[in-house]
Amino acid sequence: APALSPGSGQSILAVTLTVLPVLLVLTLALARVSLVVNLGVNIVVSASLLLLRGLPLLANELWIGAPLSRADRITHLGGALPMAALCAIILAAGAFQGITRLSGAMETVTGQVFALLRRPLSWLLGAYGVSVALACLMGSPSLAILMSGQALSPRFVERGAPRAQLLRLISDAAELVTAVVPWSLLGLQASAIAGVTTLQMAPFAWYIWLSLAWSLVVQYRAERRRSVAPRAA
Repeated sequence: APALSPGSGQSILAVTLTVLPVLLVLTLALARVSLVVNLGVNIVVSASLLLLRGLPLLANELWIGAPLSRADRITHLGGALPMAALCAIILAAGAFQGITRLSGAMETVTGQVFALLRRPLSWLLGAYGVSVALACLMGSPSLAILMSGQALSPRFVERGAPRAQLLRLISDAAELVTAVVPWSLLGLQASAIAGVTTLQMAPFAWYIWLSLAWSLVVQYRAERRRSVAPRAA
């Protein structure tokens, strides 16, 4: 067997340091360890593994993020500096969401739209359409989720739909679709990691499209059962 070079040994060590925390998260999750304990253990383990590579490297990665090498460039994931910009965007998103709530503009528009949608399928298509439209309009997944919740929550209350339906709709629409929106933060990150443009990646994002379609089917069946139950009683 060919002997391993020093560079290959360093590569094996780097892969081990990267994969071990992920395996630990999955193992603790399967063992039904609480989320707080799981995260705490992995923070300690990950920091300890990084210390093996030297304190200056640890400080650098905490500041600018962990390097992700590609054939033509190096990108960074995480880090206090990028997270500071992200936190500022989330704060701005929260402020914008608060302004729209105080003005009542979103409730007025969606109220007029959903007043025309009475059948279960058309009502659900309208709800998914609003959530996807907000995901495409906003540049932040956090803002898309906040605005979807604000816009659709009164409509679900009016229809008597359970809160779980609204949460599922937002998680399958606004939260996932932002990954294929070119100007969203999540779309830019996915594009940088994959090494292709977001529009090139979008047709192959089968998980997103299948999850969205299956979510609509499940929601439609639940809505049909709810609409039939009062008539049966």
